[in-house]
Amino acid sequence: MVLDEGEDAFLTLVLATAFPRLVPLWKVEVLGDRRLGIVLRALACLGGSTAIAVGTRS
Repeated sequence: MVLDEGEDAFLTLVLATAFPRLVPLWKVEVLGDRRLGIVLRALACLGGSTAIAVGTRS
């Protein structure tokens, strides 16, 4: 299977939430908004939260 940089980063971070291990945080730079939102929601859920705030302040 050949993955582009964003797909590889997404898969690495998702697997890291299921099987805790060290993951380089620079991987988030290539995720894009959609995949980053998925990862953030998963991390919030692992932390016991049902909602996250993502965006910019005005």
